[in-house]
Amino acid sequence: MFQLTRVASRTESGQIAAVIRALPFVIGRENTADLQLEQPGIWNSHATFQLDPNGRVVIDSHPECSSWLNDQLLEGSTPLKPGDVLKIGPTALRFELSSVEQRNPATREWLLYLLVVFFIGSQIFFIYTYLAD
Repeated sequence: MFQLTRVASRTESGQIAAVIRALPFVIGRENTADLQLEQPGIWNSHATFQLDPNGRVVIDSHPECSSWLNDQLLEGSTPLKPGDVLKIGPTALRFELSSVEQRNPATREWLLYLLVVFFIGSQIFFIYTYLAD
């Protein structure tokens, strides 16, 4: 999981703008965009996060859109790394890895233990009934 944190404005700095749980992830003005930004200079489908064939997260920007990655004009498909700053219009977003939420395995462990006990019990039952005959 990844997250985008706002870094541009003083009032919103440090706020999580979006958590990316699935790729592709689209930033733009459209209602279908995963992160909607309604500011000047942002296109309907401005930028897209996706996986490249090597499994890296890359960002693609529409060729006519001006997007900046770490103060350099974004051209084509560019791999991202934690800490990269993407500037789209007046908004700057920092790309980061988000913390992993661990699930409580207790229920799954208990079900596994019950399955093992049932399996061993059934084996003992079948052996006992086979030997009794």
